[in-house]
Amino acid sequence: MKAIEPDNDFINFINPVMKKLIPLFISILAFSSLIAQVGVEAPMTNQPLITKRTASWCPLCGGWGWALFRGLLEDNTENALLVAAHYSGDYLNPAAVAITNNFGGFGQPTFFVNNANQNANSSNGATVRNNVKTLVQAINAQPPVVQAGLRASIDDNYAVEVEAKAKFFEATEGEYYLGAYLIQRNFIAYQAGQGNAAEHKQMLRLSFNGEPFGQLIASGSISAGTEVGLSFNIGYSDWEQAGIVDIDAVYDDNFEVATIIWKKEGDTFQVVNTNATDIDILSGLAEFRQLAVFRAYPTPATEEVTVQLEFSETLSGAQLQLLDVNGALLRTLFTGNFTAGAHTFSLQRAGLPTGQYFLQLSAEGTTTGQPILFK
Repeated sequence: MKAIEPDNDFINFINPVMKKLIPLFISILAFSSLIAQVGVEAPMTNQPLITKRTASWCPLCGGWGWALFRGLLEDNTENALLVAAHYSGDYLNPAAVAITNNFGGFGQPTFFVNNANQNANSSNGATVRNNVKTLVQAINAQPPVVQAGLRASIDDNYAVEVEAKAKFFEATEGEYYLGAYLIQRNFIAYQAGQGNAAEHKQMLRLSFNGEPFGQLIASGSISAGTEVGLSFNIGYSDWEQAGIVDIDAVYDDNFEVATIIWKKEGDTFQVVNTNATDIDILSGLAEFRQLAVFRAYPTPATEEVTVQLEFSETLSGAQLQLLDVNGALLRTLFTGNFTAGAHTFSLQRAGLPTGQYFLQLSAEGTTTGQPILFK
């Protein structure tokens, strides 16, 4: 698994305050090493990609295209990767543009199974739905040439890491790529034909490392049994650039990571196989038995940080404090007993200089915390 490079502000923050967390960090690193040792294995599955080319301004995408996509989700979620790729409009992103351009054709909504346009329209939705279900089942029944296993995790600071391993089950030849993608399962926002509170599903949000078709994993003559491991990552700035405002939904199982294996033929990337996984939460929290959630966002922040805590049972004699990089107390946000349930605090900048700070939660002889940054 590829390590996330810390920035200089974080490096400068390693001081007596952070020394309190060194044993915790060592434990986390040991856990990550264990994951790497166990590794991931590619399953012998063959799953196609179903893509809806769409746009927020398109009333047909919110009309018959909306209904058809939901029908395809109902039929094929367990056997295929389904994505809504916004190539235009409010939710446009480079990955969606590149992939839909790669498939060709024109107009929207347009539905593809792998690279094949299903020629859906307002009058043949039921036929297309049945045809796609049959096609997906036929693809599932074929032995895979290559597939990727994957594992995805996120830490308390919105950094996502993906470990993937591709395995070629058959000898083949060609130029193969492996891409990783972030999919948002549910997203409430405007859609022409549906209104301001439309529930978008399976929205393709970004490609990891900014590569719409991923990284080259093999070319030329490829032997059966060939395995290639890759790692991908995104950080807080990637979420921002993708226009994802409800980042904390990642902690509520609202995002998944998918892989697509592509074969390049001429100027076109052909879909070969797909896979997807939930995102595991690797918490950096100390072992308060009561503490289920401790998050501070956004970071970096300009004027305000929201602090979220959630406890499974009462935590007595607690203090939530803001410290500077030297460990000096700046503010006390809370003193007393935390009842079971969720608690939210608003930390205002109120003249604090640009730089790194530390939110510290202490109780029952145990301390944990979250670094934050004002920019």
